[in-house]
Amino acid sequence: MIPLLMIATPFVAALLISLLPADSTGSRWLGLAGTAVTLVLGGFLWSQYPVGHEGYLTGQLFAVQWTWFPAPIGATFHLGVDGISLLFVVLTAILAVLVVLFSWSAVSKKRNLYHIMLMILTGSLFGVFFARDLLLFYLFWEAMLIPMYFMIGVWGGQRRLYASMKFVLYTLVGSLLMLVSIVVVHSLHLEQYGPSMALTDLYRVSVPAEYATACETAAGGRLANVVVDDDGVGADCIDYLKQRNAGRATFLPITEMDDRGLPSLPSHPGVVDFARNLVEYDDRYSGIFSYVLGSTLV
Repeated sequence: MIPLLMIATPFVAALLISLLPADSTGSRWLGLAGTAVTLVLGGFLWSQYPVGHEGYLTGQLFAVQWTWFPAPIGATFHLGVDGISLLFVVLTAILAVLVVLFSWSAVSKKRNLYHIMLMILTGSLFGVFFARDLLLFYLFWEAMLIPMYFMIGVWGGQRRLYASMKFVLYTLVGSLLMLVSIVVVHSLHLEQYGPSMALTDLYRVSVPAEYATACETAAGGRLANVVVDDDGVGADCIDYLKQRNAGRATFLPITEMDDRGLPSLPSHPGVVDFARNLVEYDDRYSGIFSYVLGSTLV
């Protein structure tokens, strides 16, 4: 629920500011109050975050989720926190308070509009970092660009109009490319696995989080080996590295790697499975994983 509160608080503050008389000094206080609340919530989130928990990697902690667009889109309103997004959320909360304080006397015209745009920007940024659904991430990303355009165009420097138009052109092209890539990724996932826009589904975590370290340890130095189609490609790569004195690398040709099979799984207590069985991979790479992980047990 905390992610939802951190997103909603700036938008509520923006709504309240819009009800104030024009150029009211109360917009500053409401802006400061809104950002201060998100900073307190961010601090609480930081203090309660269980480092080392499985959700630390998957973003399932403090999750809020309900179905938004069912099949064939498969999008959900899904918010959550992982170890990376937590840092950006807290940083955004700190910067939002500082922006309100430093603009306290610097912004003298259209104060209400300025703080409304700042609140919308802050809430959208939180949405970007909390989003665990690709469609939701894209919508928050686009919502973030709108107040940025107005803040540059109205309160920018001498060439603010030029800067705002350039900002729009660059972000428009980037947004279109992002939208195309989202459609492509979703189409591929729909064809192979079914409808879903969840980030954890789209990048298909191939090793359960609790076994990831064990599988990496089992692979050891072979984890850095490079997989190539055949010996010819490997030889070309080696020649390329030699010509440029770019160091060395070990290449594993798919055509030369045989699947050696696995022995019977011991039934001793604590035995999970062979490391190779815990990794999800395409069948054409079975020989590669047979070589890299062997018959190591987890």
